[in-house]
Amino acid sequence: ELAGVPVLDLAGDAAAWARRPESDPVRGALSPEHLVYVIYTSGSTGRPKGVMVPHRALVNFLDSMRVEPGLAPSDTLLAVTTLSFDIAGLELFLPLSTGARVALAARETAADGAGLREALAATGATLMQATPATWQMLLEAGWEGTQGLRVLCGGEALPRELAGRLLARCSALWNLYGPTETTVWSTALRVEAGEGAVPIGRPIANTTAYLLDGELRPVPLGAAGELYLGGDGVTRGYLGRPELTAERFVPDPFARKPGVRLYRTGDRVLRRADGALEFVGRSDHQVKVRGYRIEPGEVEARLLEHPEVHEAVVVAREDEPGDKRLVAYYVAPEAIRAESLRAHLLERVPEYMAPAAYVCLEEMPLTPNGKLDRRALPAPEGEAYARRGYEAPQGEVEEAVAEIWAEVLRLERVGRWDHFFELGGHSLLAVRVVSRVRQRLGVEVPVGEVFRLPVLAEYARAVAEAARADLPPIEPVERTAPLPLSFAQQRLWFLERLGGLGNAYHVPWLRRLRGELDREALRRALERIVARHEVLRTTFPLVDGQPVQRIAPAEEWRFRLTERDLSARPQSEVRRVIAEEAGAPFDLERGPLVRGCLVRLGEDEHALQVTMHHVVSDGWSMGVLTRELNALYDAFRSGEADPLPELPVQYADYAVWQRRWVEGEVLRQQAEYWKRTLSGAPELLELPADRP
Repeated sequence: ELAGVPVLDLAGDAAAWARRPESDPVRGALSPEHLVYVIYTSGSTGRPKGVMVPHRALVNFLDSMRVEPGLAPSDTLLAVTTLSFDIAGLELFLPLSTGARVALAARETAADGAGLREALAATGATLMQATPATWQMLLEAGWEGTQGLRVLCGGEALPRELAGRLLARCSALWNLYGPTETTVWSTALRVEAGEGAVPIGRPIANTTAYLLDGELRPVPLGAAGELYLGGDGVTRGYLGRPELTAERFVPDPFARKPGVRLYRTGDRVLRRADGALEFVGRSDHQVKVRGYRIEPGEVEARLLEHPEVHEAVVVAREDEPGDKRLVAYYVAPEAIRAESLRAHLLERVPEYMAPAAYVCLEEMPLTPNGKLDRRALPAPEGEAYARRGYEAPQGEVEEAVAEIWAEVLRLERVGRWDHFFELGGHSLLAVRVVSRVRQRLGVEVPVGEVFRLPVLAEYARAVAEAARADLPPIEPVERTAPLPLSFAQQRLWFLERLGGLGNAYHVPWLRRLRGELDREALRRALERIVARHEVLRTTFPLVDGQPVQRIAPAEEWRFRLTERDLSARPQSEVRRVIAEEAGAPFDLERGPLVRGCLVRLGEDEHALQVTMHHVVSDGWSMGVLTRELNALYDAFRSGEADPLPELPVQYADYAVWQRRWVEGEVLRQQAEYWKRTLSGAPELLELPADRP
């Protein structure tokens, strides 16, 4: 037995197979109201709540998700979510119900930005769902984007800045919202480029969303109210907690049938003019930090149990975008060591509820009305974080790692016995540490080492023992001789020569332009981008039977921008023209491999589409294009000079560097690996005769 539960060891006990039942258990007929699972939420007060989910709710959710964001048998979903998080239901059940392929990422891979980046490439994933923190971790690890990938983001508020970076690296971005109590996601929205808060979407199929005041009356359009969710996604309630169920699951005052209930989310939301919902905040100060719902009042109550703490306030601060932390403020006769307060809390609450910093105040700041002035609470400084007895780092490696930790954790100094997570570190910051160690010390250390060795001296020892990534620097090369293609370019060139790929490797970039447009400034900005980046002036002719890079002089190359006036045409015509522009073929040998189309939609509204071949661009490059085009257009429109600095190296320099680095022993080892792996593989793949 294991924890009182009988265990049947089929792997180690052959006789167990003989004792197995000959038939499935006999069950009565299932109804839509039978439970499909019970899943425990993190609990805003530290006590998890078991949410009872019926078949009806899960089936409705899956049917809606199959349509939008959509999943087809040809898709591959990369599953990265732990089974204890209810959004894992989408990753497992949705592919099963649609015939799509699911690739399961190991826990270590899902927690490592570099590993996740490699998994996306290796699996050919076309869809991945994750929290904003995970997407941020992936970006921090240098993810440049994945062509054809649909990004699903939920679990926490999606910052506009993060949304912009994701949009430049994927084919579609969806923002999703929903508490566990209404079955995974209840609202969804495809995100477009723009400004301001990213909406949480519109209700999915068979779901209702009411914005109500304290008397359960609808609030006016544009006003914030508490969000109540109803429909087929509403679950039974909390297992064994009828009082809490009655508090959160209330009768639907608008229902025509008796017994219909709404779930009270506690979220303050407003409905925009276009019908999309926008999250404003919590009505009860509940916060969500790295996927955990936390009630700061519960943490405050536990802090007040400390004999020397007279007052306490806990808030979630985001002093740096994407890095939300709990910070405790307290009043005491004298400052208490942060590690002492942290230890006091860890005896009473789970670790995820323990604040990262503890700030001692003489008194709490108040507004003129005598209420707590949360805006006046100061940002935490070095002594607010848990520290062990300070001892200066020893040796070059420890000193370098200490500087990196201090930079990432925003501290003045870090001692050799300090603990990364006690100083306020978390998984996203651990990825940043690994990235900076790689950049500064040229050492490759798995992100898991930060969790295994969180004390600076121990982690620095692992860094010192790690194998060095002895890569030469990328330097400019002469343009007099033919330049080789990078391996990625050579692969794409070969696939194009193979034929039949159509527009599969076209990279379109589309933006709506509203307001008065300075066409000359726009054209100059596009011309300057082509002049600035050699790769956009590159073609790939054959020389002695091998493809080479041929870079045209900037003064001989012009950006091809066509203009169309479709202001009097229907939207279907606009979509057709844009689709044709994106799909028109490229000639890799003659070029150009980048082109643009400016479509006039109205008096002060245009659509700009720039299409590039993947051989000269990728998803990450779309972010570069956006930033540089904005900067150049603003400058030229104002009569100013080009504000962008010169580029120290170009892509052709990287291609030469890559070829030199992989030559010799590295190339031999890689070739030997593939020879062993593919040994015995059939030379031809035989398909059934009825296959196209």
